Amino acid sequence: MCVYSLLFMRFAWEVRPRNYLLLTCHACNEAVQLWQLNRWWQWRQAGPAGAAAAAGGRQQQQQQALAAGLGEGAAGGGGAPQPQQQQHPLKHAGKGA
Repeated sequence: MCVYSLLFMRFAWEVRPRNYLLLTCHACNEAVQLWQLNRWWQWRQAGPAGAAAAAGGRQQQQQQALAAGLGEGAAGGGGAPQPQQQQHPLKHAGKGA
């Protein structure tokens, strides 16, 4: 995608009249693709240890959230509220009212 965007940026600049909108779109795309490439490279350099640390952080957050929920339940707070199931408005539309 980076090469594609660079080629079309050059095309947008060389064509007469210059197509500034196409140039801007592909310049933004190029910037985002390079940002994604940088993120991938950092992830790759971190290796398995970096991925495990990220997963461990998520597990720790989940454990803290569960502990907070259990603490409220033990104190009489009733724990986390349960979502109410909503019925589709057209489900019973044909049955008398």
